[in-house]
Amino acid sequence: MPSIWAFQHAYPMNAMRAGIEGHVVIRCAVAAGGTVRDCVVLSEEPQGQGFGDAALHLSTLFRMKPMTRDGRPVDGGIITVPIGFRLAGAVHARPSDGGDTASPTPPAR
Repeated sequence: MPSIWAFQHAYPMNAMRAGIEGHVVIRCAVAAGGTVRDCVVLSEEPQGQGFGDAALHLSTLFRMKPMTRDGRPVDGGIITVPIGFRLAGAVHARPSDGGDTASPTPPAR
């Protein structure tokens, strides 16, 4: 998970100056090594403020627990990550695999 500093640094400057908060949902493939790739923006609110690009930039810092086959990590997991951009403190991402998402590195599907 990227640090709070990384989230603050990625916050779109024009949106920050205008006092605009945002929410993005991205979907990524999880590689066997735990990195993510091929991320796409599924939704972005409000549009046109740079939150989608910021979320894609942050995704390069994500590390996930890959799915396994016969006990070995393999490529092919897909995750959906909602990312909230908030001005008054917490900016967060929470990977979702459709199950329990409380762990910092949920298993990919």
